Amino acid sequence: MSATLDPPAPRPPRRVHDAERGKDDELAELFRKAQADSRKGADIGKQLLKSRLHA
Repeated sequence: MSATLDPPAPRPPRRVHDAERGKDDELAELFRKAQADSRKGADIGKQLLKSRLHA
């Protein structure tokens, strides 16, 4: 039996580019906001981890 893996999802910058190329400004903005929220969450996670490692 062989396992199959789904291809990785497109990265957010690629999604923004694709939406812009398709002239879908609303979708492009949604992807930009999602990307910013993801960065913000990653930064919060790094800070939390850092504070726990130094506690």
